[in-house]
Amino acid sequence: MATLQRKLMKTAETQMNDEEEGIEMSANGIGVAGLSTKSNPLIDGWNALASCDGLCGSPLGAAVKSGHDAVVYWLCSTLVYGGQRLVEAARRRAGNAGNMDVIERDFDCRPSNYQQTEGVTHVYPKPIPEVLQTLRDLLNDAALKPVQHEIRFSISTLDYVVARLTSAQVIASSRQSVYFKDSSSGSLGVFLR
Repeated sequence: MATLQRKLMKTAETQMNDEEEGIEMSANGIGVAGLSTKSNPLIDGWNALASCDGLCGSPLGAAVKSGHDAVVYWLCSTLVYGGQRLVEAARRRAGNAGNMDVIERDFDCRPSNYQQTEGVTHVYPKPIPEVLQTLRDLLNDAALKPVQHEIRFSISTLDYVVARLTSAQVIASSRQSVYFKDSSSGSLGVFLR
């Protein structure tokens, strides 16, 4: 994705007139003097990935900014602690009904009125299923054909995360961890809140 974006930026830079220097940033993506970028699928994909909520207190974009090791830490934290956040969300949703099945809505940690406070300068992290849908929609975009392999890799990685976090074993272990119960079958970790 980054290589294609650099090529697009170089092409746009050569089209700029002599009076302009540099690249103008717009709220809708990268805008270069006189070029419209209202619908740049590459920027849309990156924005979705960067704002992906890992259920561990940090969006993926913050980890990417810190380097490869931070991305690995983010992924590990998502897999270790994300289940506990899902179990807690399922408990709040179900109340005392006892049905603690995790559903897609449990991935969404945004406040109920987030659309009213979200804007250009304030964006809430997006739940993993929403990011997956955005990436799947981008697979059909002909402009992103050179990076479809990377998009598919991102989709398969996030699909694994969702499958792992919603597995019966992780949900059971996370439920025990949230309520500090000892697990005779072995624990996947304890998160102190």
